[in-house]
Amino acid sequence: MSDDPKNHSRQIYRCVCGADFSVIPGSTGECPQCARSYTRQALERGMADTVMLPAGVDANAFADSVQKASQEVSPVDPPDPLIDTRRGHFLIETCLGRGGMGAVYQALDESLQRYVALKVIRPDRTASNDGSHFHRLVQEARAQARVNHPNVVQIYFVGLDESAPYLAMELIRGPNLAQRLQAGPIAFADVVDIALQLTSALERAAQFDIVHGDIKPGNIMVVEGTTVKVADFGLARSVSNGEVRGISGSPKYLSPEAARREPLDRRSDMYSLGVTLFELTFGRLPYENPSGLIQTQILAHLEQPPKFPEPWPAELPERWRDILQTLLAKDPADRYSEYAELRQALLDVRPVANTSAAVVPRALAWMFDLLSTLLLQFVVSVPLWLAQALKWIPSTPSVNFVVSVTNGTLALIVLLLVCWLQSASASPGKSLFQLKVVDPHGLPPTRWVRWMRVFLQLPFCLVETLSSYTQAVGLGEFGGLLLGLASLYVLVNAGFILFDSERRGLHDRLLRTRVVIDAR
Repeated sequence: MSDDPKNHSRQIYRCVCGADFSVIPGSTGECPQCARSYTRQALERGMADTVMLPAGVDANAFADSVQKASQEVSPVDPPDPLIDTRRGHFLIETCLGRGGMGAVYQALDESLQRYVALKVIRPDRTASNDGSHFHRLVQEARAQARVNHPNVVQIYFVGLDESAPYLAMELIRGPNLAQRLQAGPIAFADVVDIALQLTSALERAAQFDIVHGDIKPGNIMVVEGTTVKVADFGLARSVSNGEVRGISGSPKYLSPEAARREPLDRRSDMYSLGVTLFELTFGRLPYENPSGLIQTQILAHLEQPPKFPEPWPAELPERWRDILQTLLAKDPADRYSEYAELRQALLDVRPVANTSAAVVPRALAWMFDLLSTLLLQFVVSVPLWLAQALKWIPSTPSVNFVVSVTNGTLALIVLLLVCWLQSASASPGKSLFQLKVVDPHGLPPTRWVRWMRVFLQLPFCLVETLSSYTQAVGLGEFGGLLLGLASLYVLVNAGFILFDSERRGLHDRLLRTRVVIDAR
C-alpha cells in the first residue's frame, strides 16, 4: 500500500471484468473497461474483488465485510437502451443473452400476442462498411426458414432495414445443450435420442442443399427436457454453389475440410455432430488441447485421432464407439454417405427397455431347442448305425472307428448349423414362445456371443458329438462322465435362473446376456 495521501481519499476497486478503477468514497463508480456501473451502497460495503485500503482500516475486519457483501449485493449493469422499445410490431421486454454480433431479447409480438425471441444486430456491427453482418442475418433467416422442421428453431419474421436489422424466431425457454452439460452427465439413452433428432434435422437441411456449418452444443436448444432444436444458421451455406470461405465456425467443432478451407457438404455437419455426441457422452472433447490455442485445436481436427476412454465404459455398447469413429473420420469419404445410414446405425444401438422372461416359457423354449437338435443329430447318425445292425457293413475295429468319427462329425455339423441359424435369428423355441436374447443395453448380442450361447445352452448336444469321438478311440467310458458333467451344469444353470431376480442363467452371466419377452 502506498503512503501517497491520495490513497486516503480514493479506493481502488476491481470490476468483475478484471479491470481496476478508482472511486471517491461514498460515490458511485463505473468501470472504464466495460462501462459496468456499481451502486454507492455496493462500493461502500466492499463489492470489489480487490480493494486498496485507506490507512488505519483493519484488513481482517474489512475482508469479512467484503465476503458478506459479495453474497448479498450484485453489480448493476448499464441500462439496456432497447428495453421497452419497438422493432416493427415487436415490443422488447428483457435481454436473454449477448454475443459478438448482437443480443437476443424476449419480445412481445403485438400482432399475434405471443412472445418471440428477437435477435438484434449491434449498432456498431450494422455500421460496418461491408454489410456482412446484415447479409449474415438475412442468410440465417432464409436458411432456417427453408428447413422448417420440428427439430429446428422456427423463424417468424426478419426486419430488412440495414440500419437496424432484426430477426424474430421461436422463443425457447429451455437451456441449450452446453448449459445442460453443466448440470451433469447425460444418460446414454438420451444421447441417442438427441442424436436421432439432430440427424433428422440435418437431413432435412441437406435436402434443401444447406450445410449448417456450426453444429455444437451451444447451438442446440432443449425444449421440455426431451426435444432438441437446432438454432443459429448464421454460417449456413449452399452445397451446390461450391462456395469456399475462410475458416468459419467454432474451432472446437470444426470439420477437417472446413479447417482446410475446402468446399463443404453434409458430411461436414456429420463431423461436427460427432464431436458434439462425443462431448455429450463423455463430458469432454475428443481431442486434447492443453495449450488452449486455437491453432492447436484446429490442428487436432486435422491430425489427432479421437481419444476414447480406456477401458471402454460397461454402460455403453461397443458399437457406439464405431459410430463415433465413423463420424469423426478425417476423410469425409470414410464417414456415413447418407443421413439414412447414420439413422439406422443409431437405431441399432438405441437402448430398449425389456421385460425378463418367466421361468416356464423359458424352460419350454429350451427343451424345444434341445430336443429338436438332439433329434436332428440322431437322424443323421441312424443310417450308419442301421447299416451295421443289418450287417450291410462289417463290424471290425477299423470300420467302427470310421463309423464313430463319421457320426460324431455329422452331429458336430448339425450343432454348428444350429449355432449359425440361431446367430442370425432367434431359435425355434424362443420364436415359438415369443422370447429373444439381448445384451445389457437391450440390444441384440454380437454373432460371436450368440454362437457361444448355443454351445453353453445345449450341453447335451455337445456331449453327443464328443461321445462319438471318445468311443472311436476306445474311451467310451468318458461318454458317461461327460453326460454327468453336462447334467450337473444344467442343474446349476437352472438354479441361477430360478433364484436370480432377472432370470439370468450361468451362461447369461458369462456372456452378459438376458432372455426377455419379444414384444414385436
